[in-house]
Parts: sequence; structure tokens; C-alpha cells
Amino acid sequence: MNHKNIMIDLLIIMRCLFCLVLQLGFVMMFSVAFPLAPLIALINSMIEIRLDAMKYIHFQTRAFPKAAAARGAWQEILEQLAECSVLINALVMAMTTDFIPKMVYRLSYSDDGSLDGYVNNSLSFFNTSFFSEESIVNYHKKLPTRCRYKCENNVS
Repeated sequence: MNHKNIMIDLLIIMRCLFCLVLQLGFVMMFSVAFPLAPLIALINSMIEIRLDAMKYIHFQTRAFPKAAAARGAWQEILEQLAECSVLINALVMAMTTDFIPKMVYRLSYSDDGSLDGYVNNSLSFFNTSFFSEESIVNYHKKLPTRCRYKCENNVS
């Protein structure tokens, strides 16, 4: 085996490792937002393993074994990816759920540490007397004086 073939094999291996690390990164960072990502990645990896096995059996000769001290540069990349994924998952959960507002309510507003009254506390008010006479639809009951809605800024 000459030097050119060895370099081509190394480039192919590096490309495969890059694709695997990229897939792992997406699964680690965004599995909170898309819980099916690990299952889809598993199916993709199983298909890829089968295709690689068929490729190695039919189209390549046996590789020469070489010892490796470690994963090399990939070790540092995987460690940074793990740290990044923890931060991104925490931010996705904090921004898309009511976890933080509920914790603030429990610790700051609730007397007994429960969520009793949380919904009432989290809704904003709108005074319906601000409606003009033209905008009021023919309402067969008495018009409520205040309307409740979910809003970020709670102005009474």
C-alpha cells in the first residue's frame, strides 16, 4: 500500500468521524427541543453501519492495524461539545417552558411553596371599558369589566 492510498483512507475516516461527531452534537444539543432526534440518529447510525460493512466486505482490502494512543483532536472536540450541549439544553428549557416563572412564584410569592394561585398571578388584565361603542359586538349578556390573558408584562 503506497503513501497516497493511506492518505486517502485517512481523509475518508476523518470525514466519517466528522459526520458522526456532527450528528452526536445535534442530538446532544437539541434533543430537548426534538425528543425524536436520538431515535432518528440511532436508525441512521444502524443503516450507516450496515452500508459501511457491505462496502468494506465488497470493495476494500483488509486494513493494516495501527495502534492509537487516544482519540487525538476529537477528544477535545467531544468534551467541548458535551459542555456546550448542557448549556444549550438548559437555555432551551428555560426559554420554552414555564419552569423559571414557576420557581420564582414558589420562592417569592407563594406562602407555602406551592403553585396555588400561579395561574391567577401569571395572567394580565384588560379593562373592557376601554372598548369604543362601535367595537363592542352585540353581546347578549352583560359585558365583563375585565378580561384576562397571558402576557409577558403584567400591568393591572
